[in-house]
Amino acid sequence: GGKKPMVHIFPHWNWEAETCSGMCSMESGSEDMFVTVWAYTTGDSVELSLNGKSQGKKYLPVEPTSPNSSSSRPVKCRHVEWDVTYAPGNLSAIAYLNETDAGVVSDLSPILSETKHAETYIETTGDPHGIRLSTDFDGGCVVLVRAEVVDESGRMVPVANNTIIFEFEKNGEEGAHAGGIIGLGNGDPSCHEHDKPENSTYGIRSAFNGLARAILQVETVTSGGSPVRSGPYTLTASSQKLHS
Repeated sequence: GGKKPMVHIFPHWNWEAETCSGMCSMESGSEDMFVTVWAYTTGDSVELSLNGKSQGKKYLPVEPTSPNSSSSRPVKCRHVEWDVTYAPGNLSAIAYLNETDAGVVSDLSPILSETKHAETYIETTGDPHGIRLSTDFDGGCVVLVRAEVVDESGRMVPVANNTIIFEFEKNGEEGAHAGGIIGLGNGDPSCHEHDKPENSTYGIRSAFNGLARAILQVETVTSGGSPVRSGPYTLTASSQKLHS
């Protein structure tokens, strides 16, 4: 089958003058912030809208086919982009598949037909309010846990950097036990915090872009030739001024 329909836009949409950098810039003598927005898609074109107002439709440019390619179809470039005057709210994108008489889509080609291909949105969130835990991978004896800093509506806050305390407990037993927290992370390549917890039941890691990671090792016993967990476990995450 073909590729799964996809459109992805970034960066986040939680900008303030104090944090405006990178893909965000401020015009000299003005309080306006300008954000360069990129869209990747498996479609032919993307229309970007901010709070319901179109920011224009862009067509993925194409490159000539490489002489070494087995295909005669032109190659679409990776992304399109806009410079958007920032306003908090909803930033949405709709990707389209387009058909032209020339077979090559561009902003100069007459469009014979246009079909909605995929859509997505990002939005300005509220302040950090709580922590949501979920499992990204469960391998039986090793579990990868995702910690998200969320606002009161449950939306992940993409600029949050709260310090998170992870605590591991084997339910129904006290004292030493096998298993526990064996690793921590947040995806920040410039972070110098320890990747190891204080001990198997307690670790501290700050969030990066609203996310942090805890890696658990849990005790297993063999039953019927297969490893099974020896008992239930609890992982809690807390942070000052946030709901667990």
